[in-house]
Amino acid sequence: MKTLCEHCLAEYDERPGVCGSCGEMHYLRAMPTRVGGRAVALSPRRRTGLVSARDLAPDTSLAPYGEPWSAWRLGGQHALLLVGPPGGGKSTAATALACSAARQWDVLFVASEEGHSVALRERLSRCGVTDLAARRLVVSDARDLDELSDDLEKSAARLVVLDSVSELRATPLAVVERLRGRSLIAVQHLNSRGGGLGGHEWAHAVDCVVHVEDGVAAPRKNRFGSMSPIRIWEVSNVG
Repeated sequence: MKTLCEHCLAEYDERPGVCGSCGEMHYLRAMPTRVGGRAVALSPRRRTGLVSARDLAPDTSLAPYGEPWSAWRLGGQHALLLVGPPGGGKSTAATALACSAARQWDVLFVASEEGHSVALRERLSRCGVTDLAARRLVVSDARDLDELSDDLEKSAARLVVLDSVSELRATPLAVVERLRGRSLIAVQHLNSRGGGLGGHEWAHAVDCVVHVEDGVAAPRKNRFGSMSPIRIWEVSNVG
């Protein structure tokens, strides 16, 4: 099966790690091929919609990550952006923030990339989604603005976590209009050149920008003041 880079339209016989033409990695999509002279259609994605975190992670006995996030003004009306290279810990930080916030408020976690996957279920457990937080945390598998709008209409969440805006491919203005005044935590991937997938406008549209790499979350911009870094992996045993 061939692979198409939807960013620059380069085609590959096998799926590369990154596009050799433009350096992007999150725009690589499988393409239909032909077998026996007939086209093979790709199966449509099955969308689940909203699923309670209680159903995704029923085992909440593991040690929580704790709550080192108060310096970034979690809660209240604000917008926070987590940026960094793949594998640096952005999704872990976003999940931990969602679990922490759900102890007090209704939270909608939009898993655009992973959906309701095993990896997300395990991360919810690792991040200490308590029974109380699990009742207030709902997970969406929306992958575009229309699907996001459908799920927002069914949710009274005060905080929306988007993992990631690179996958949604929407401008900050379009996302904010759909959120209708809710607070936002957004994840944005960086390409091989250090640019943000989804546009540089995101950094200007939020109150706090946090660079996450090698398990360290370090604010680069915070209008609330604190610029202290947080080691994501090391707070896993803070109860």
